[in-house]
Amino acid sequence: MRTLPKGLRRILLAAALAGTVAVTVAVSGQESDETAVVAPSARKAQQSEESRAAKRAPPAGGSALLALEPRRFDSEPADVFKGVRPPPPPVAAKPAQAEERPAAPPLPFKYLGRMDEGETSVLLLSFQGQDIMARAGDTVGERYRVEEVAEAWIRFTYLPLNEQQTLKIGERN
Repeated sequence: MRTLPKGLRRILLAAALAGTVAVTVAVSGQESDETAVVAPSARKAQQSEESRAAKRAPPAGGSALLALEPRRFDSEPADVFKGVRPPPPPVAAKPAQAEERPAAPPLPFKYLGRMDEGETSVLLLSFQGQDIMARAGDTVGERYRVEEVAEAWIRFTYLPLNEQQTLKIGERN
């Protein structure tokens, strides 16, 4: 693209500016500061009176819900940029049930191993950070009793609720 010489470009810009100013002055001279009052036609005035009367009268049927009232504004403007939080979701009602039965806590034992002594097995368990040995029938930690020892699991009874729990230990190799 070819550029114009500096002098020619300045002349064209000055001419465009002068033309814009001339058009602005010509158009602004046509406006007048006086405001003309126009009288309404008889038909429009009659319709206007009827509509005002209809607005004041309650609607047919006596229902006040359908009546339009003029909009009321607060004396101070509202903050249009204020965040609006949606209402919280409704809380689902829990179905009415009989009182929930208390349940035993999860087993606090970790299986470490087993040692067989004839027909009985001695279990090596970790309980509250201590390594302990237990057999079937032993009470551990005043709340648990070892009920039965099998190849793949150990059955405990949680004594406060007399509830049985099973600890899976896996098969022997």
